[in-house]
Amino acid sequence: MMTALRKWFPVFMLISASVKGAFASDVVFNNPDNAGHWGVRASLDVSNPGDWKSSIIKINMFESRLGASAGAYYHLPLVANLYFEPGASLFYDTYKMDFAIDESNNIPSGHIDKFGIRVPLDFGFHFDIWENASLFIKTGPQLMYGFTEKMHIPIEEEFDNDMYGEDGMLNRFDLLWDIAAGADFGRWNVALGYDFGLLNLAKNTGGRILYHENYFRISVGFAF
Repeated sequence: MMTALRKWFPVFMLISASVKGAFASDVVFNNPDNAGHWGVRASLDVSNPGDWKSSIIKINMFESRLGASAGAYYHLPLVANLYFEPGASLFYDTYKMDFAIDESNNIPSGHIDKFGIRVPLDFGFHFDIWENASLFIKTGPQLMYGFTEKMHIPIEEEFDNDMYGEDGMLNRFDLLWDIAAGADFGRWNVALGYDFGLLNLAKNTGGRILYHENYFRISVGFAF
């Protein structure tokens, strides 16, 4: 037993020293090379619309579909490896619409597409574990404003399909909370994130109906 311990002791000491040296380094948590920079980012969005809820009923009217967004951001170092990252991106998102509440409902299914702008205001922290790569986490509020949102249903009768119109169902403005984690590889970065809708988007209901929109996002960015 003692012979085996003596044999492996130098290996244990080498591993321990390497780990201690990597994580005790100030660079991991306070890199002196931190600098502000611009970047661009594109993402694949998966909408996750919630149910229409009231005190007596819950209707699963919408289902997830894909969308995309693209825009720019600015990485602003604050203290140590803590940073602030505001940005702006244009988005195009879709989700399925299904009115089939019961078998007697003969309204066909359709879809909704929406176009607008998102303004994330994230605070993050990066862990510079490797020389040319790091891990990061970030979170913060995200403002969203819809330019257009149209409902498309294959029926012969004409109808107003503007979801933001006077008789529409939804509000244009939303506030979400963003949570994301990812990695930097040189100038490139990748991340997975989820946006939680904080505001009730159902309008003209006097607050009797609640509806929120959430999003899962896979993004790829490039820093200048």
